[in-house]
Amino acid sequence: MKKLFYCLLAMPLVLAACSKDKTPDTPPEAKDPTVYFAQPITPMSKGKAVVKLVVENYDLAAMEATEKIEITPTLGGTATKDDYEISAKKFVLSATDAVLELTVTSQIFEGDSKLLEMTIAAPEGFKMGKNATTKITIVPRTFKAFYSFGASSVELRDIADISVELTDDVGEEYFLEEDTPITLTLDPSSTAVEGEHFEIVPNDYNEDGIFEVWLYGGSWGAESSALLTLKQLKYEAGKDKIVLRLPETVEGINLGDPSVVTINIKPSTWDAVSGTYTVERLVTTQELVKRLMVGLVNTFEGYPTLNTEDKLTFDTKAGKLTVDLKSELKNFLIGTSNMVNAGMGEVTDLESMYTQVPVAMFDLDNCNRNFDANSQSADKHAYIGLRFVKNDANEDRLELYIMDYTPKTFLTEMYEFGTFTGERPVATGAPSYIWYILKPVK
Repeated sequence: MKKLFYCLLAMPLVLAACSKDKTPDTPPEAKDPTVYFAQPITPMSKGKAVVKLVVENYDLAAMEATEKIEITPTLGGTATKDDYEISAKKFVLSATDAVLELTVTSQIFEGDSKLLEMTIAAPEGFKMGKNATTKITIVPRTFKAFYSFGASSVELRDIADISVELTDDVGEEYFLEEDTPITLTLDPSSTAVEGEHFEIVPNDYNEDGIFEVWLYGGSWGAESSALLTLKQLKYEAGKDKIVLRLPETVEGINLGDPSVVTINIKPSTWDAVSGTYTVERLVTTQELVKRLMVGLVNTFEGYPTLNTEDKLTFDTKAGKLTVDLKSELKNFLIGTSNMVNAGMGEVTDLESMYTQVPVAMFDLDNCNRNFDANSQSADKHAYIGLRFVKNDANEDRLELYIMDYTPKTFLTEMYEFGTFTGERPVATGAPSYIWYILKPVK
């Protein structure tokens, strides 16, 4: 009798266990796409508030390239349009040009704080999440100017610019009324020796080659930053650190952060480059050039395309560059080449179109300067530009600039604009050079 009792007692537990192991006949119900503000109250710090939109249960990457969903917030509260600036008028859901953050900047310079209320409605096909409204207290700005280094750490391989920058209380550019010198101090913790491991290169902000830069002011020609240019003379382990400090006081402006910069000397590009690299990215794509030179350039026959199987092997000890190429790059780098260190050169910055970017130049002797599959240049010598950089994950990458060629089938209209020059390397102007990002093979 007891055995029967215990069997009956255990039966619900067995059934419950079986129920848990049973696979449902129907899949779980799909969740609705949802939008809402990340916070009901968005704080303002240093005159700025970043309002974030949360999108759930919706894959932006799966949207069509031309598809966009716009969400325009309604603005209310005690703040008026003169009390703030907003970085954009609407949020945008998109696979390529999504805008999921709006930055609100205070424009109140005196008086009391004001309240800004931002409210959104869910677009068609979406439901509203927990925060349809966010509130931002627009606080008055303490309008001050600050001087600081542009970065707390800089790498010096060949040449490096150390930036001293002027900003206001919200981090925007600030301009002085008068030219102002900023004297830098070489900190005792530095291990590198000036004149042995590095030297100061005179420039427009520092004509005397000393630890000083000039911030130019006035109503015409004022600049919000100045550069100290350093050149590596020799890399020596243990004597590879330069530490510079800003002065504690400069009349009329305040010391900002960072006020100290550490310059880490690394082996030069020539000494560090040996190894094999694959092509990770082509920056100057045909689409980018068309956008930059809209309506002006129409010849693109044979223009390089991306092939991530392309390989380049640098061997500075042997003075050789070996290539294994499948893309149109093989029409320029036509085979194994002898390689010579040709010092430093410059290319025009693609973003600003006027500042110069220093690059290490290598002289190769087996190139087709025509960059053409159907014709070969008589002169096979050409320069390439190289520069080590860090990607967003702080990983080493090598920039490759094809900067010394005269194309026969693409970009031919650009000869008229002077971006191809008569002095070698001839293609240092943007966007006449071909710019690749190379990834080291480990």
